[in-house]
Amino acid sequence: MEGADGPARRRHRPVAHTFETPQDFGVTGDTVHFTLPTRWRGVRDGKTFSELGGWTFVQVREAGRWRIRSYGWAVVDFAWGP
Repeated sequence: MEGADGPARRRHRPVAHTFETPQDFGVTGDTVHFTLPTRWRGVRDGKTFSELGGWTFVQVREAGRWRIRSYGWAVVDFAWGP
């Protein structure tokens, strides 16, 4: 994604996403963890696709503000087509 033409070089162009109900929420002091299931629909290499995955976030409160300490993404289902 570097340079003025970076976005045009991307093979994977999501056109829509939907966040589902957060899961696995937990708090320990100033640290929070949760998982956010996400559905993506878009175009890749000229073909439509649908993808279900999940973000997992660890956030920490520092100086009264929440900051992302770490995150990860995993795909649990992927399909080509409408």
